[in-house]
Amino acid sequence: MKRQLSKQHWQDWITLIVGIWLLLSPRLLGLPDGGAEPAAGVSAATWNFMIIGAVVAVLAAFELFAFREWEEWIGAALGAWLVISPWVLGFQASFPATANAVVSGLIVAALSGWTAIEVYRGGHA
Repeated sequence: MKRQLSKQHWQDWITLIVGIWLLLSPRLLGLPDGGAEPAAGVSAATWNFMIIGAVVAVLAAFELFAFREWEEWIGAALGAWLVISPWVLGFQASFPATANAVVSGLIVAALSGWTAIEVYRGGHA
């Protein structure tokens, strides 16, 4: 299913903003960035936010121009991953990182899932 630029879903814009936030959040929240040896000391939360944030932002940007339903389902899965990632990756002791993952994940999963379901039903999200 394809959509034209004029038929963008507002949810894609918010998802794009959340993806950009995830990319910037490790620095803004003061999460460990590894100091002098970036790769060696980067925390699991930082890597998680940078990688998932980049994928979410790229998917949302693509969705603004050429909608594909599968992109929404991947976004929903990435959002679900963000919600559980503090416990899977072991950074649940950091409140800022955990709150960031859970809130951002809920937003991405809800908006992506909502859009995918509405399109599947033939409606407009």
